[in-house]
Amino acid sequence: MSRPRIGIPPYFSYDRGEEYMPEGYLRAVDYLNADLVTLHYDTPLSHLPALVKTLDGLILSGGVDVDPRLYGQEPTPRCGPLDPVRDRMEMALLREVLGSRLPILAICRGMQILNVALGGTLVQDIPTRFPGADHDQKNGRHSLSHDVRLLPGGTLARIYGGAETLMTNSFHHQAVDRLAEGLLPEALAAEGFPEAYRGAGGQWILGVQWHPEVSFKVEANSRRIIASFLQAL
Repeated sequence: MSRPRIGIPPYFSYDRGEEYMPEGYLRAVDYLNADLVTLHYDTPLSHLPALVKTLDGLILSGGVDVDPRLYGQEPTPRCGPLDPVRDRMEMALLREVLGSRLPILAICRGMQILNVALGGTLVQDIPTRFPGADHDQKNGRHSLSHDVRLLPGGTLARIYGGAETLMTNSFHHQAVDRLAEGLLPEALAAEGFPEAYRGAGGQWILGVQWHPEVSFKVEANSRRIIASFLQAL
């Protein structure tokens, strides 16, 4: 039996001027006993339909802020760095993937751009909207510092045996604002915005604002999310 092929957009080091794949995603792909297909930012958009047909699943990775102009807003002063080349590739990629057979696990920025691709909007800067709120933890990346409230009846509630809350790591200053049609909330932050969602249709979609691939090696709850993606392949 052939190994599944998982497409993942890489990160970009602006200091080095090159793409790279963080270790957590490599560990997750190894756990899935899958082959990694790096979805480079400069992939010709005309090549995406054929490329998507070779994939068995898609993990949308974290990274820099999504351009607010993609959801009809101008960037505010607290909006972070943008990468229009990456935005363009990922939006075109999602036009090919949404409505297909491919399971999608969307992490952090990935959760945000998928919401935008479906017509939703983002909070450009959490502390600006919610003074005093800080979702960018300062302790170690493997630490769990932020709890989210799981909504009953969802994918995460099932994965975690009906638990009402979940401790997560947190490295973001943007968040989902208006949730797009076709998505259902799975978990909420204390401020009320979605920290996780699922697809409402037949395609397996799970978006999480935290980074299970970072805490994957040391924390069992993170592995449960990766395992649920494996079951959907």
